[in-house]
Amino acid sequence: MSTLHRKHSQRLIALPIVLVFIDLAVQKGASDPLNPIKLWFLGLVAMWTLANLTTSRHIWTRLRRESTLKQLSFLLACFVFVYFLAFLLTSVKSVGLLGDTGRNIGFLNYLFLALVALYTALQINLANVKVLFWTVFVLSLSLSLYGFFQHFKIDFMKWQNLYNSIILTTGNPDFAASLLALFSVVVFAGLFIDFSKFIKAILVTLLFLNILIIYWTQARQGLVEVAAGIGFLLFIFTWGKSKKVSIALLGAELLAGALFILGTLQIGPLTSWAYKASINDRGYDWRAAIGMFKAHPFFGVGVDRYAAYFLQYRAPKYPLIYGYTQTVTNAHNVFLQIFATAGIFVGLAYIALILFIAYRAYRAIRNSSGREQMMVAGIVAGWIVFVAQSFISVDSLAISIWGWVLAGAIVALSLKQEQAIASTGAGRVPKSGQSKKRLTGEVSPYRSVVFALSLVALCLIVVPMYRNETATARFAQIQPPADPAGKDVYRAIAKKTFNQPLLNPNAKVNIALTMAKNGYGPEAISFFKENIKADPRNTNSYILLSQVYENLKSPQEAIPYRKQLALLDPYGAENLVSLEKDYLLTGDKSSAIAIRDSILAMAPGTDVAKRAAALITK
Repeated sequence: MSTLHRKHSQRLIALPIVLVFIDLAVQKGASDPLNPIKLWFLGLVAMWTLANLTTSRHIWTRLRRESTLKQLSFLLACFVFVYFLAFLLTSVKSVGLLGDTGRNIGFLNYLFLALVALYTALQINLANVKVLFWTVFVLSLSLSLYGFFQHFKIDFMKWQNLYNSIILTTGNPDFAASLLALFSVVVFAGLFIDFSKFIKAILVTLLFLNILIIYWTQARQGLVEVAAGIGFLLFIFTWGKSKKVSIALLGAELLAGALFILGTLQIGPLTSWAYKASINDRGYDWRAAIGMFKAHPFFGVGVDRYAAYFLQYRAPKYPLIYGYTQTVTNAHNVFLQIFATAGIFVGLAYIALILFIAYRAYRAIRNSSGREQMMVAGIVAGWIVFVAQSFISVDSLAISIWGWVLAGAIVALSLKQEQAIASTGAGRVPKSGQSKKRLTGEVSPYRSVVFALSLVALCLIVVPMYRNETATARFAQIQPPADPAGKDVYRAIAKKTFNQPLLNPNAKVNIALTMAKNGYGPEAISFFKENIKADPRNTNSYILLSQVYENLKSPQEAIPYRKQLALLDPYGAENLVSLEKDYLLTGDKSSAIAIRDSILAMAPGTDVAKRAAALITK
């Protein structure tokens, strides 16, 4: 291996480390033990890449001279810039910056991913790309073994899990299945690369273990993604052997794909296997996202603000099927989620990135052959799995970090001349006495300064997030005191926790709800009102504040909040029944009758309609 290739391999030490940490990281003692800590690790490596990108002469030379890297940089910069504009226009800045409760897919997430993708494109080459393969192998083995233990209820973590027991460290069996599917196709590609027979025997075992775990998750999307990725690899492999066989294989794959799609629509022989009730759920989620985009086409409803608008844009049939309190926090389609929450400019910028990566993938495969081609195809197949799951799932960081890293690797592998030229950027071999000087000169004295300043900026985000996660978890475990002095301390702790910087509005709702349940009515009311002032679309605050007033026998105080909730949730019949009761208790029978009639028109023949009708006859 050349000096250049060794140098590049050394620079990739941080990349595999962060991939491992992001996929395996867990924070015990936090309200959310999975997602925030993954974002923190991503931010750490993003700041490190930022320091390298802004201070390396080698990088700037390559960016000036390589048109493909210029194009990638331009597309990433456009994507980040318009996403930043969408963030600035988001009404609740803490949500726009960090994302809503549970997944942390706000502006910072995509800024960090864009930096890592660009850095990967600048550092990967054919000589060091195996680092990604080895990272996949290690992670795949670790997570598959953990999934095996989870299946048999042997788990060192006490997850609050409402799903299938196999969630790995992703928080959801669907995410677990998609992550292992991505790993599986990369593992399969490893069988065609120049690893030893012993390693290949391990890879075969690992592939079967992965598929078994995916099957146990009961998330069929994972098996479909594995089949699609392996099908793509077989197509590339057979194309170099026999084009006729390759075309026949492609035809069989397309036929199987068509039958599967028809099966999801309850048509054809694969219906019993392909169809799941959750597909109907996805349809409602997608239609709500489309409704949001139509009403807010330019910059969306706000970065990751899907949950705040879902009740307003859900279909009238949705509550009749799933109940009037059921809500959704994500479009379960990354493309629709981006268009709905960030608008057309961000959506088009994201699609442009995807199309650009797809084109570079074609060039990378076309410009390679033999084992080298299968190594490239393995990277491309993993990226294809990432894109495929994006159409039916949420942008979970445990998976998306791989999508963006593989995207950067694809661009790098599509650059033929970059595989062998020297780090001077011009392809020239340094003269005697200049080589060492140039190589050592690559480490700018300003790099440490930029990295330190970046870390300080990152800490301004991470420290409040860490305090929020640990403080809310501790507050939830406090037993309400009985003595007056203890109650004062409890109030002070609640207020301090509630006013933590960057605390998510939904976390504030939980604090207020805890206060209400423990008999601190005035404090709970104050917290709910503050939360509504900060987030006027937080429906949970309206619901719970109304209930507090109703429990205090103050229906006249609850009515304004019930009315506002009706605007945010026009098909919320349960809220309207409560509003009807409040009107009757205050003696406003005419308004109660109007509410009853709207419920009867909205949900005729349902239990809630019968209850609404019965109230007036009493």
